[in-house]
Amino acid sequence: MKIKILVSVLVLLIIVNLVAIGTRVYNRWARPDGDFYRRSKLMPPPGDEGPKLSKEQREKLGNLLDNLRDETRDQHMRVRAVEDQIFEEVQKASPDSVRIDSLLQNLAQNQRVLSFVALKKMREAKTFLLPEQQRRFFNLLIRSRPPMRPGEPHRERMERP
Repeated sequence: MKIKILVSVLVLLIIVNLVAIGTRVYNRWARPDGDFYRRSKLMPPPGDEGPKLSKEQREKLGNLLDNLRDETRDQHMRVRAVEDQIFEEVQKASPDSVRIDSLLQNLAQNQRVLSFVALKKMREAKTFLLPEQQRRFFNLLIRSRPPMRPGEPHRERMERP
């Protein structure tokens, strides 16, 4: 009798897991409107309710974020390449401090370019967002920056006064 109950519970748990995995796969890749990624990025974090975006604002903001991602993709790759070079140099038995300094300056320049592009997009967003929406957008921008290495968590949300 106990074995039947255990088997039934195990089968039920397997079914629940398969449904969860199927839902995740469907929402991630097979959703008919194909817009799951954009909507998930524009959703506010739990507990952060504020002025809702109109459909027009949501479209403009989605396009703005897509453009930001496209404009900064190569720059992010350069930053990661320089970070890898720095790591390799530091790992050597006798690291070259002049090369490390040069790489750090290169890294700072690349990050400056990324910041400049992000600020340009924030100014562009100010033209169609309310002040509270602008604050939420800034927090979204900070949170949604790609992690420095695959598998690292995203940066924590920054609170602004």
